[in-house]
Amino acid sequence: MFFICLFLHIGRGLYYGSFLYLETWNIGIILLLTTMATAFMG
Repeated sequence: MFFICLFLHIGRGLYYGSFLYLETWNIGIILLLTTMATAFMG
């Protein structure tokens, strides 16, 4: 459920063009990768 919400949130950012704000986008990608690494490692 958490990852579904996470991917929907990313999709919304892509749809509305939030990736144009590079600093915010980079922080979001770092949080995404950290979350995925945490889920992978348990």
